[in-house]
Amino acid sequence: MPPERETVPGAGSVVIATSSLASERGLTDPSAERTMGSAVRWASLSQIFRQATQLITILVLARTLAPADFGLVTVALVLVGFLTLFRDMGVGSAVIQRGEASQEWLSTLFWMAMLVGLVVTAGVFLSAPLLAEALREPRLTSVLRALAVAFLLSGFGVVQQAMLERQLRYFAIARVEMLAAFLGSAVAIAAALGGAGVWSLVGQVLAIAGCTSALMWTSSPWRPTRLFRWDAARAGGGFGAGLTAFNAANYLARNADYLMIGRVLGSTALGYYALAYRLMLLPMLVVTSVVNRVMFPGLARLRGDNDAMARLYLAGVESIAFAAFPISLGLAAVAHRLIPVALGPGWEQAAPVAVLLSIVGLLQSLGGTVGPVFLAYGEIRRMAIWGFVSTTFVIAGFAIGLRWGIVGVAGSYVVVSLALLYPSFRLALRPMNIGVASIVRAAWRSMLVASLMTIFVVAIGAALADHLGEPVTLAIQLAAGTVSYFAVSVLLNRRVTEVVLRRLLHP
Repeated sequence: MPPERETVPGAGSVVIATSSLASERGLTDPSAERTMGSAVRWASLSQIFRQATQLITILVLARTLAPADFGLVTVALVLVGFLTLFRDMGVGSAVIQRGEASQEWLSTLFWMAMLVGLVVTAGVFLSAPLLAEALREPRLTSVLRALAVAFLLSGFGVVQQAMLERQLRYFAIARVEMLAAFLGSAVAIAAALGGAGVWSLVGQVLAIAGCTSALMWTSSPWRPTRLFRWDAARAGGGFGAGLTAFNAANYLARNADYLMIGRVLGSTALGYYALAYRLMLLPMLVVTSVVNRVMFPGLARLRGDNDAMARLYLAGVESIAFAAFPISLGLAAVAHRLIPVALGPGWEQAAPVAVLLSIVGLLQSLGGTVGPVFLAYGEIRRMAIWGFVSTTFVIAGFAIGLRWGIVGVAGSYVVVSLALLYPSFRLALRPMNIGVASIVRAAWRSMLVASLMTIFVVAIGAALADHLGEPVTLAIQLAAGTVSYFAVSVLLNRRVTEVVLRRLLHP
């Protein structure tokens, strides 16, 4: 989900501060800090570039495609994405988490992932008509079958990418991801302008999948051999199966709203909801995904030293809060102006949904940090159980909210996300002796400053609305929000701000 922009306090410059914050908290190994800092920096750059290209693509496609087209591809991507979870049975994470990995073990996991991938791809082709009929969308059959090809393509680079992440070689990963994102966006825009309609979005997915796998092979020196041992498959599969079970539950929780809206309210309503989701859940993706992506191998390396793990985790929370909170609240403050200005006429119904989903992004930017902790400790069974429990509540909330349309679904998402925060922290952070009070101490200053910034942005919008055009007013609001957030942060959140600025000016 997606895109974004650098007009709000820069996510990239903020997130690269994680390693310095960890050092100030007592994680003082200079080489470890430099390695972690470099990894987070490149992961940040890749994420920001990909979201920027995605934003440009969405802005172009929103003016050439109908909401129903977005809804159709959204449903197809949800279905294929769910099956993708079973593509490698958690092979990538198993490679990262394992202490030592032999050539025999890695090759076994590679071939296991390929076998599973072929089976699931064949399943997509065969089941596509049934899925299309169940969701009352005849066009879904051909779209699903085309997307299944991307599903197969992406499986070839899983172990190669995991090896690069294991070694914290995020420069190589960033280079691959940025090239693939650029190619995918170019294909989508060219196809849309050429009248390809919904197939422009399909083409983007295919181009990204093929390019990513091909470039991962050129970036990683590891190659599979013909070795395959069942005991190695069982060892890797045990970790992967539990992780896959959690990911499946988590995926259903995150995408049940798409399926339910598409089934009950139709593709057009889903198009409004999906585009609002893509625009407003940016903080969770741009910030949390970058920090969590590097936090997992960082925590795994520190396993056994609970104090050091706790310091690294809380440093990650500080970075996430500093970046995600102002983005979430700022986007909520300008959503009613941003949607029509950025997407053009015909998308106004997405605005109220965007406000609510931006709050979901804020809550999930914190809640998403528990995943790397579960993985680092190898607590896959507990992680899977929590995934199924939380998914039950999320889906129930969506079902209740459906009676009030897409706004009701978004509102239920806010309520359930808030209710699940405390139990997720209690369950995941117990080994590190981190209480909710520690998380509040790490995040409250950023919340205070972001709230003050939001009040300021809303006041500026109200004052200028009758005197300037909507685009100009929006631009002033975004600029004023950025400047005011950093200015107030210097006064009320000085330590984190100084680290961010130091990293920004002297990376």
